[in-house]
Amino acid sequence: MGFAAFELGAAANLRSYCASPARFRSCSRIFALARVYNDRVDAPFSRGYTVAVSGVSLMLQGSCAKRSNAFRQGVVEQRVGPDKSFASAASVSVYVWALYEANELDAAEAVFSQHHDIISEVHSNA
Repeated sequence: MGFAAFELGAAANLRSYCASPARFRSCSRIFALARVYNDRVDAPFSRGYTVAVSGVSLMLQGSCAKRSNAFRQGVVEQRVGPDKSFASAASVSVYVWALYEANELDAAEAVFSQHHDIISEVHSNA
């Protein structure tokens, strides 16, 4: 199932992203499906985007507690490798944004400080 699971996880991310503003309930099921596929093949790239896009969906819904938990869990579960992937930088950046929007400025600064190198390196390589 290897690469096929990665493809299905990535496709679920895209489908959720496109449906996000209009159909939040269906999105949560699609994000759950993406997480299953990501975990099946240990796909950190796709997993990072699942965390970022699902968190943005929660932000659009105004769900502060859920989005903070989703981002926190996603950042904790990240396995940041030497490549410092775009997905890692995306999930951390959106987590910092969510903390800022929730007026958790000390936490936002702490997370940003902890992951600054990942964000900077990926940005400079983009």
